[in-house]
Amino acid sequence: MTEKTRRRRTFGAIRKLPSGRFQASYSIDNVRYNAPETFKTKTDANLYLATVDSDITRQSWKAPLKSELSLAAYAPRWLKNRDDIKATTRDLYESQLRLHILPPLGRYRLEAITPGLIATWNREMKSKGSTVAAQSYRLLRTLLNHAISEGLLASNPRTLRNAGIPKVKREEVMPEVWEIEKIMENTPERYRALVGILAWGGLRIGEALALTRDSFNSNSGVLHNGVRVYRISNGRIDLDTPKSERSIRDIVLPDSVRLELIEHLERFTKPGSQAFIFEAHKGGYLSASTFREIFIAARERAEVRSVIYVHSLRAFSATIATSLVQQPAKLWTSSAIRHPKWP
Repeated sequence: MTEKTRRRRTFGAIRKLPSGRFQASYSIDNVRYNAPETFKTKTDANLYLATVDSDITRQSWKAPLKSELSLAAYAPRWLKNRDDIKATTRDLYESQLRLHILPPLGRYRLEAITPGLIATWNREMKSKGSTVAAQSYRLLRTLLNHAISEGLLASNPRTLRNAGIPKVKREEVMPEVWEIEKIMENTPERYRALVGILAWGGLRIGEALALTRDSFNSNSGVLHNGVRVYRISNGRIDLDTPKSERSIRDIVLPDSVRLELIEHLERFTKPGSQAFIFEAHKGGYLSASTFREIFIAARERAEVRSVIYVHSLRAFSATIATSLVQQPAKLWTSSAIRHPKWP
């Protein structure tokens, strides 16, 4: 047997298209089926046919369904049936569909959404920002995967590597203890305890803004984190559980932060167990974006490094927790964590 004979295909056919890509096809019961996408290399086309051949052998192959559904018709139905997502996630999906996905792609039938179409759309999306492009691509990928599970598509045509991962351009560093101290000194008194909780308690900003009076035990210094504020469109907010079950936890605050928080409760927090600990200056919900502006202004007045952001405080907390175990005496005597009322 010659080498050429050994390599002869026994299942399916492959042809090279004018574009240079390869199309794979196969016949079953005198009906010819084309692969739902074309392939960059002949090897990729061979692998696809081998997969189909294996499915037929295992009797798990199903004939691809022809769907007349457009993406614009399918997406709202899919989202309506998603009862497993948070209100903020639903709001984000609705926004992405309305602004970024359905205007350029909604008119296409599901099976007409090709890798080339997705690649062109993704290139245009990147002009709106890396994060927006990545989020929209992930949602489209999820949509098409559900269409496959419903038998409306044979395979997902998304083929862009790392398209769902935004490029991080912002430089961010770990704050030093003295920098945290300087920022707190330059933060308005109404928000000073919030900086302390973020830095020494390791909460996310949405978790800290959801804290109420009954979240805090002033005697023990224990702060219970079990709720998070989520911002929804049109200025609405939603209170729900944090991102993961591990985020529901009790946090023991250092005495300096505990005393700072007790003073804050006396001066700035309204009465009532369910009153938010941190509110805006004129009352009402303090948005994360507003606090970020306050923090940046304090950072500039403190004359510390401009690459320190609100999220840097959470990273600082994780690092300091490890350092406390290794060098507790050195850290606990730092002026950064001593309160003026500390005896």
